[in-house]
Formats: sequence, C-alpha cells, structure tokens
Amino acid sequence: MIAKYLGTHHYPDMTLPRWGPASPARRETLRRLSERAPVMAATVLFGEIDADLRHIFILLFTRAGYTVCATPDRASALAAAVRRRPDLVILNLPGDAGPATCRALHADPRTAGTPVIVMSADAYPDAAAAADAGAEDYITKPFGNDDLLARAHALLAHVPVTHRRPVETHTGPRRVGTTRRRPAVTVPSPAPSGLGPLADNLATLASTPDDAPTLDAQLAAIAHLTVDRVAAVDHTSITAFRADTHATVAASSDAARAVDHAQYTDGEGPCVRAVTDGVPVAVPDIAATTTCPRFRATALTLGLHTSVSLPLSSGSGATIAVLNMHGRDAAAMAPLISQARAVYDPTWPLPAGSTHSQALEPGAEELLTGLARALDARATIQHAIAAIMTRTHGTAANAYLRLRTHAAATGACLTSASNSLIADRR
Repeated sequence: MIAKYLGTHHYPDMTLPRWGPASPARRETLRRLSERAPVMAATVLFGEIDADLRHIFILLFTRAGYTVCATPDRASALAAAVRRRPDLVILNLPGDAGPATCRALHADPRTAGTPVIVMSADAYPDAAAAADAGAEDYITKPFGNDDLLARAHALLAHVPVTHRRPVETHTGPRRVGTTRRRPAVTVPSPAPSGLGPLADNLATLASTPDDAPTLDAQLAAIAHLTVDRVAAVDHTSITAFRADTHATVAASSDAARAVDHAQYTDGEGPCVRAVTDGVPVAVPDIAATTTCPRFRATALTLGLHTSVSLPLSSGSGATIAVLNMHGRDAAAMAPLISQARAVYDPTWPLPAGSTHSQALEPGAEELLTGLARALDARATIQHAIAAIMTRTHGTAANAYLRLRTHAAATGACLTSASNSLIADRR
C-alpha cells in the first residue's frame, strides 16, 4: 500500500510523478488538468492551522469553481466533515494530526468514503504515515497551485460526488417576482435531501429569491421545526428588519414574542445585533448580561437562561432574518451554541471544555447540517453572481436578476442554476 504513494499515480490521460522537479511538459500537463471544470458543485474541506494559508486555499479553490470550507484543527475538521459531507478533504496539520484526522474520517461511516489528500513538508516518513492512515493522495511542500488543483480534479473525477445538482422533482413551479418592472419568473425548490425537514427548509431558503411570496411561510416553518426537533430549544422566533423597524415574523410561543419585544424596546439584544450585523450572536448566560436590561428581565421572568440568534439569508445572499433560539437549560444549549457559531466561522474560539466534535442529539445535528448546507448554497450563488458581474461589467443587483431569470428559463433552483452557469464558463 505504501508503495502506491511513493510511486506514480495514474490519472486520466496523464501520469503524474509524485516528487522531483517539474519539467516544462509536466507543468503544461498540470496547467491543463488544473483548468478542467470541477465536478458539479463539489465541496472541498481544508484542515489548515495557518489562517493566511486558509485564506489562500479558499481563494484558489473558490475561483476554480468549488464550494470551500476551511477549519483550523483536527477537531473542527472532523466536525465540519460530518456536517458538510465534503467531496474531498485536504489536510495540512502539524505533526501526526494529518494522518490521525484521515484515519478518523475513514473510521466514521458518515465520512468513510470521502477521499483525503495529506500535505507535509517531508516526503518520508510522512508519506508512509499518510498511506497507512488510508489517504488517497499525498503531496509535499512546496508545490504549485496547478499541482494541487490537478490532484483535486483527478481525485474528484473518480469519486461519487455527494453534492451533485439536485433533480427537480416538483409538481409545478411557483410564481415569484410579479412587479410590472420585473418579468414574472418561476423558481422551483431543491429536491428533498433526506437529511430532515429542518435541514431542507434551511437550505431551500438560501436558494429562494428575496421577493418570493413564500418567504414568510418558509421562515415560520423553520421556527416551528426548530423548536419541535431540537431538544435543548424551548422557544423560537424569527426577527426581520422591515420598514425601518424590527419585527417578529414568526414565533413558537407568546414567550418568544415577549423576549423579542423587550429587545426591540431596548434597541439592542442578540436578535437586534444579529439581524443588523449578519453574524451569530449568543448570550450563554442571560443572568450575567448587563447591556440589555429589558431582555434580561423578561427572559429570566419566563425561566429562560440562554439564547442565540443565527442569521438567515435568501437568494441574493443578504441577511433577511435571524432565527432566535431560547432555552431554560444553559448547559444543554451550550454545545449547540458553540457548534452553531463554528458553522458560520470555524475559527471561532470554543469555551473551555467544549470541542467541535462534542456529540449532539439528532435534532441539533439536523439544524447544524441545514445551516451548513445553506451557507454552501449561498457561496455557490455568490460565486455565480460574481461571474456574471465579470462578464457583463454590471452591478451585483443586475447580476442577481440575470441569475434569477436564467433559473426560471432552465427550470432550476438558484443553486442549481448557479452550478450550471459556473460549469458553462469553464
């Protein structure tokens, strides 16, 4: 098995030597292979300890048409692999963390089929360790961008992809955008994923046009599904900023509405800040907060001790609302809060005693999976909008309208239309 990684890898129409100086012919072969269109909607997960390198990897693979997630350590890489179900994992972690992470990925039935590339500065014995851990490929530093992209393209060309374009299985299109200045278009929803109704609703929202008449119903469904399916959550609501004021679009209870109203009165609080800044805002211990007196008093009177507000976006990528979750048991909510934050930002520091891989009950896992799928959809749509802007030299708003029209013309949801457009440009 080790010999496989110390010898030569055979890829379609080329033989790629593992090490040694790159000849002009090899460089040209790598360039051609690196420019191939990626497998449709493939997701690549990077485990990289260095923040600058994470940024470089994200730029490199995003520009190549991939959806990218980057994490800073072994624990967060394992957790992200379970939630995002990437099509490829690339690990550049210190010491034996790379092979150990690869071994853990292949030992987990949920990620056992995911190919892994391990990076290192030393060709041997690290190559042997990577091979023993089951890595599908190994690359030594320094290496070129074309080399890394070529290896990724080659591996993905032979591995079933978990994030292919969804098959459209709807009984009829939904009419959206019927103003006189904008032609009516029809945009179907993505097909159900089998991951659960909460996860599907979160992903669908991210692919729904901003002016779709179904938005409020979708937001209400997310609020009620969350409180029904996530055991640690006792009350939920949806906050949006409309007509220059904060409003509760949906709520699972009067208690949730009361907590929202207290924050609107204060003009601050987790839901107000989350909808304004578009970032997750958590209050792990409501009793300890001093900045939102009405929120604190109302929540504690209702027996609520912890809260978190998570931004939700629709097709344009803008934050249209936040999902507010309140709980009586702060200890039960703590793992959910920390891991929800990590979905939005894997570099977010965890509280003492917490880990990215801390076990959650199925409803919480479904929520986090849905949030991750929504962020993947958002990234794909934004990539397509940027491509349209580059081609047309137009604004983001015009590019988004073109994408919506393209989706309507092809009968695809916005995410699928984006994947198609990105692939066509390759």
